[in-house]
Amino acid sequence: MISIQFEFTVQDYLNAQKLHLKQSLIQWLAYWGFIRVAAPILGAIGVVFGCMMLRGGFDPWISATWGASLVLLFLPLLYRWNLKRCYRKTRFNDGQCSFAFDENLIRTQTSNSRGEVEWPAIRFFSEDNNLFLLYVAQAKFFPIPKRACNEEQVNELRALFQARIRPASS
Repeated sequence: MISIQFEFTVQDYLNAQKLHLKQSLIQWLAYWGFIRVAAPILGAIGVVFGCMMLRGGFDPWISATWGASLVLLFLPLLYRWNLKRCYRKTRFNDGQCSFAFDENLIRTQTSNSRGEVEWPAIRFFSEDNNLFLLYVAQAKFFPIPKRACNEEQVNELRALFQARIRPASS
């Protein structure tokens, strides 16, 4: 049996959302292509055009151009702020979590809840350098931060997940 305890933090939430985003190519491209690249570039171009428009005197379109340009320019920061806001709004406990993994099931416990999940309920898992995500549905998962584990536990968890969870079909 492998047991881990951790405090789920806002950084864990952000890392989980980032890893989850990689499950869909369209979402990943929308995030990186538009939010991280295209929007700030378009915002910077809009600011330059807004400055050029000021030469001809003030026009209501200048305000609209500047407003839209600033939103586009700062869209990556607004996106991150919104994720942090979502984390705060969806918290239901103090963040303390405990997971126990054995051959038959997964036991979870927080300050407000306790549960058992059988392995067949886990549809697939995903991992990166920061955490594991155990999916019970396409958009519902248990995040397991690797920082809560030593290197041996990370390897044991990976082997257990590979043995007990069927590979992702996507």
